[in-house]
Amino acid sequence: MPYLQNVSTYAEKMIKLTTFILLFSLMTFISIGQTLNLDSCGIDSNPILNKFEIAFIDSVFFAPIELKNGDIHDFTNGYDFKDKRLAFFDCADVTNNGFVTKEEFFKKIIPEYHGPHGITILKEEETGSYDAIITINCKMINENQLIEKLKENLK
Repeated sequence: MPYLQNVSTYAEKMIKLTTFILLFSLMTFISIGQTLNLDSCGIDSNPILNKFEIAFIDSVFFAPIELKNGDIHDFTNGYDFKDKRLAFFDCADVTNNGFVTKEEFFKKIIPEYHGPHGITILKEEETGSYDAIITINCKMINENQLIEKLKENLK
């Protein structure tokens, strides 16, 4: 009955192929939903981040890191960027008192930025119009001076 053995082998191969195709399709579908849409970052000068910019800032730029002792360090301390007005400051940019637009900021950090960066979360009474300042290229910065610069920039 060699004919039946060939049919059985063919059926097994088809089942394996179908399973592979289904798994590959499922993995592709899942991974598409997980990717960051970098083309949608920094497309306007609105100080409120869109969902793609928030995803990039949360998962790449301020991604939590594991310290040597095993603790997890979260740079933003769980700060929620949704509906927050952000200012962007670049210590290497001498124009406009160091402040850059959201468009300029994302052009500087995408696709890859490894320089010093940080976040200063503002109290409402400090500026009134911004919730936080994200800084890049600043090895050390005095937060009070940064806030004063922002106030000057808003005049």
